[in-house]
Amino acid sequence: LGQSIWRFTTSVVLCSHYEEGPGKNLPFSAENKWWLLTMMTVYFGSGFAAPFFRVRHQLLKKKRMLGLERMAQRLRALTALAEDPASIPSTHMMATNRP
Repeated sequence: LGQSIWRFTTSVVLCSHYEEGPGKNLPFSAENKWWLLTMMTVYFGSGFAAPFFRVRHQLLKKKRMLGLERMAQRLRALTALAEDPASIPSTHMMATNRP
């Protein structure tokens, strides 16, 4: 039994031999240096740029929310004016009611 296990493990080791040489044991091809440069730039560049895109997204979201808040304030002011025209400032009334 021990000898058969030894033969099995020896045959597995012999069958699982890879090519030798620099770059042959990598999970990607290092033969084409321009393709490798492009892929590494995309990989590392996306990791470097991700925080900047997240900050940009948050700033745009905040700006959009401020714009919506201003629109809501204007809408409230217009509805208040529509309900009570006497609340319009006198300077505004003078500018719009000229003879």
